Amino acid sequence: MTAALVPVAYAEPSESLKNVFPFTIECDGQLIDIVVIGQVSPKGEVFAPAHVVGSTSVFQPLIIDETIEFTPNGGTTETTTFQASKPSLRGNVQGDLVTCNLDDTETFPDGVVHVFGTITGVFTPKS
Repeated sequence: MTAALVPVAYAEPSESLKNVFPFTIECDGQLIDIVVIGQVSPKGEVFAPAHVVGSTSVFQPLIIDETIEFTPNGGTTETTTFQASKPSLRGNVQGDLVTCNLDDTETFPDGVVHVFGTITGVFTPKS
């Protein structure tokens, strides 16, 4: 998921864009398909807004607690744990905080990536 605020998207991002990552998250028992167009900050933190597929809503992550497992073809699984909170979180949240679960596995030519954990943030526009 670059620490940037963007206006609400009025169209779904194109799958042909670079650094586009589709995920399904589970929030309050509801499965939500999102698309993250992201870049990693110099500290390795990623806070790009996630566009909710099929709507004009955006999920802005504020707290990330995830584990990434990469298993190269024929190799041993490498595990990385990532925990971070967006610096502007303190007192500047507009909207209801929601904690969502993420559990996604993708296969690439050089191996398999499994990402799981929780992401806390807000949906915009507020309902």
